[in-house]
Amino acid sequence: MNKETKIKKQDNKKKKKEVLKLLGMIGIDTRYISYTHNLIYINDQRFAKFSKKRQEIFKKYYPEMDIISSTLLRKICIKFSEIIANEIAPKDNVLILKPKNRVDYLLKIVLEPYSRKYGINIIEYEFDTNDLSSLFSDNYSKSLKIELNKIEKKNDLRIINEEDKTMMINSVFTPLTLDEKVESILSSFFKGNGIPHEKQLNDKTKVVNPFINVSNDWIDSFLDNIPQKISSKVDILNKKKEKNILDDKNSHDSPDKDSIDIPDSFMDFIKDIIPQYKNNILKSSNFIEKELKKLNIDK
Repeated sequence: MNKETKIKKQDNKKKKKEVLKLLGMIGIDTRYISYTHNLIYINDQRFAKFSKKRQEIFKKYYPEMDIISSTLLRKICIKFSEIIANEIAPKDNVLILKPKNRVDYLLKIVLEPYSRKYGINIIEYEFDTNDLSSLFSDNYSKSLKIELNKIEKKNDLRIINEEDKTMMINSVFTPLTLDEKVESILSSFFKGNGIPHEKQLNDKTKVVNPFINVSNDWIDSFLDNIPQKISSKVDILNKKKEKNILDDKNSHDSPDKDSIDIPDSFMDFIKDIIPQYKNNILKSSNFIEKELKKLNIDK
């Protein structure tokens, strides 16, 4: 890291601290907002309501920052929190994919306030979501560890010992959406393989899909309605996620070269007949998978 980059990162960290302090002073609970360098996202208006007066005070000090509030974002955050409520603990180390598209970035945004709610470390890392098993060692009972020298934003992390060469990861969060999961189930059906069975990759490190109950429609509707003058500040907000068919042979995100690509027109056709079909398919799949696990345990 060169000197100029290091100074810039220190300045960004200082700015974040000052912005959060100001928000607290004007009565905004920062556990319910997501901070980014250019934007403040309001995740819950009940606890982080930006009145006209509060907005005027904030803009006086930070005129370059925009504030985004959305009912749809709140719905996404609620679905997100329902999934991760029992999956993370205070001071956990959570690994996420270094954002490559708008869905990856939204996951990072929605997770950000948990660094204040629970004091978790959020580690951005380059890994292949199409082959999560490559992250883990062959030892099922051994926690995932990441080399510190491969983590870019070490200065943002809490509870880190520079003398350590690795960091233990408690959870890996993937950007898998409801649509992708349902498409993988339908693809498996059409191939004659039945419901895909998810294998547990590791006994110590959890793999969590916090967007599993969030549809692409919600994500796209929220992000597409961010004014262009604002979204242009963050180029990644305009980068769509490539369609990905999942492989039932692997546990979470592996594409299968033999997968059947489910056309959007077919998905829309089912939606017209049964509006909630995606949620129903996911619930049915989860129920059957649990029952199959029970049978295996009994054996």
